[in-house]
Amino acid sequence: MLRYLDIHRGPQNLDRFLQGNGRRLLVAWLKDICQRYREVNPRDIDSVIITELRAQLGQGTFTQPIRDALTHPLTTSAGLVGLVLTAAELVQEPSNAFAVTGMAASVVQVTGAAAKQFGITPASYNGPQWPFLYAYRAQARPRQVARLKHILNEFGSA
Repeated sequence: MLRYLDIHRGPQNLDRFLQGNGRRLLVAWLKDICQRYREVNPRDIDSVIITELRAQLGQGTFTQPIRDALTHPLTTSAGLVGLVLTAAELVQEPSNAFAVTGMAASVVQVTGAAAKQFGITPASYNGPQWPFLYAYRAQARPRQVARLKHILNEFGSA
């Protein structure tokens, strides 16, 4: 399986993965697999590993900040009121340092949520992270999850 992930990994140095959090996550994942499937025939273990990772990727989800904001109207309304009041204060007194700081914080929050929602920056992902740290040297993003699922389907059919 790692050979197939190597195709996407490219010529990057493996030491970074081995010294980072990815190695720890991979070891913990493999420990769990070994404990749950210790009675499996060794000839079938490759298939078991692929099936397990494929299932975990299929169950993994990303946080969606914009949808979450819409499902929590009270919190969203409070944030919107704060943004409007800060904007009004900034219009009335442009040199007010608190208003400028508040507006900057609001812009950063909205921009960050939008970037996560649209996959520009990594959002919280509750699936396994180690394959993405190995293959892409970064936390999971929606497009990478789709690619990894495709790789696993290709590997499973090979």
